[in-house]
Amino acid sequence: TVEFINDTFNTSINSQNWVESISDPNGSVQNFFENQQDRVVDVSLGALSGILQVFSITLFAFYLIADGPRLRRSICSRLSAEKQKTVLAVWNLAVQKTGGYIYSRALLAVVSAFFHWIVFQTIGTPAPVALAVWVGLISQFLPVVGTYLAGVLPVLLAFLDSPVKALIVIVFIAVYQQLENFLLAPKITAQTLELHAAVAFGAAIAGGAILGPIGAVLALPFAAMVQGIVGNWGRRFEIIDDPLVGAPASKKSGERKFLKK
Repeated sequence: TVEFINDTFNTSINSQNWVESISDPNGSVQNFFENQQDRVVDVSLGALSGILQVFSITLFAFYLIADGPRLRRSICSRLSAEKQKTVLAVWNLAVQKTGGYIYSRALLAVVSAFFHWIVFQTIGTPAPVALAVWVGLISQFLPVVGTYLAGVLPVLLAFLDSPVKALIVIVFIAVYQQLENFLLAPKITAQTLELHAAVAFGAAIAGGAILGPIGAVLALPFAAMVQGIVGNWGRRFEIIDDPLVGAPASKKSGERKFLKK
């Protein structure tokens, strides 16, 4: 593997020198880790906070689902018949949109696990299937810190075998994360939630700025729910014929007409 990288990229990597520099108690690697102790504590506290937040949301969702009928009856008992229909319709829409969000995260987890499995299998890391599943699940369902926590385990296991393999894993995780954030996630989220990619991206930024990591996670289903409510109950008008808005929907053959006169 080292010879292949050196020949391909015209480098002079020596795995033995890496091992010696890491083992040297006075080496630069050991000094780096000693200087990063405070950051390790901060990252650990951040990871613990993220896990507690996810647990809190899961517990809240469990109680909300388990006691949903009684909660809906309690709310509807204070409303007129017409408003009860609206509340129940909004409730059902929220459930559908949230389910779409969970489906999109699960789909991203499968895609992530598949590509990571290919890399782990190719370079020969231990338990490539288990590591790929770990990376896929943790990176998608643990907000913000999930990507870093998911990458620690495969990097450590690869490093025990070869520092070069660990470097390959780090590079791939970083590259894949960028591809997922800017290519895969917006498209999958837009399809499963019926939410425009730009709206999905803006909602995630706004939610993160207001409520932090949990806000970024919950912003997408909330934005999809608001869009669905406006789309179902908002008033629509026919689009005028203007170059800035393109051809009117009525002139496009075979296209479904969503506009109401």
